[in-house]
Amino acid sequence: MLFPAVDHRLLNRSLTWLLAHQSATDGSFQESYLFGGRRDGHVPVEFQKVSLTAHIVLSLEEFVGRRASIMELTSSLISSLLLHLSLQMYQSVDCSRAVRQACAYLSSQLPSLHHLSTTSSSHSSSESALRLSLVVRALQVGSRLKLAPANAAETAFEILARQQLEKGEFVFWGDGGCDPLSLRATALALLVYLDRGERISTDRVASWVSEKSFAAAAAAPNEGLCAIVDAWEALLDWDRRKGGEEAATAPTTVRILCGDSVERGTGS
Repeated sequence: MLFPAVDHRLLNRSLTWLLAHQSATDGSFQESYLFGGRRDGHVPVEFQKVSLTAHIVLSLEEFVGRRASIMELTSSLISSLLLHLSLQMYQSVDCSRAVRQACAYLSSQLPSLHHLSTTSSSHSSSESALRLSLVVRALQVGSRLKLAPANAAETAFEILARQQLEKGEFVFWGDGGCDPLSLRATALALLVYLDRGERISTDRVASWVSEKSFAAAAAAPNEGLCAIVDAWEALLDWDRRKGGEEAATAPTTVRILCGDSVERGTGS
């Protein structure tokens, strides 16, 4: 159900402002207010050109999807006041072109992202892992909306899959420590795997995300907050999907952020 609780004029002005800052040259978005004049290497990874563009694609997904749904509905019905107000909210600004251009830019960055992910070490490996996970997730969304270049999402996923690391019972991305960057990278990767219906490693990834959530938040409270949000989303999605499957896997225990344990499996 649609809830037009926000003034559609304010929403449209915000979207118009955002899309006005997209590069006409390559379709990317770049932070020029908080970090004006600085090179990417001196800007937090979340605000760097590639990462920011991926973030915006993810943010625009709902607007593109809802606008398409509303336009389909209005082809047969526009008598409902709720539908009419929803149409006002989403019709004025079409984000499809912006998402298509942004996805084309992200796709063009895959070779360099692959190179960075294989040559980075220590803290920079977590930065590279987060950047890669954001891009893969954004291209996955773009592909679902039919706005990403052909095969871009699959190519990105193959790069992501090759970068996973294993340690004991866990699978993760980044340096494997308690840093929020590695946690965010792994949580986003888990969402990618879940959306694809990949069953291989998802329990092991979810276990790592759960294990590291509180430690990452304690190590860096400000950065950790974003990581906790991503971890929460990924673990809830994992739990929801596992709950919908037949109990046919070995027991897996995951602590869902609040500290409680959830055990799934046959038990016999």
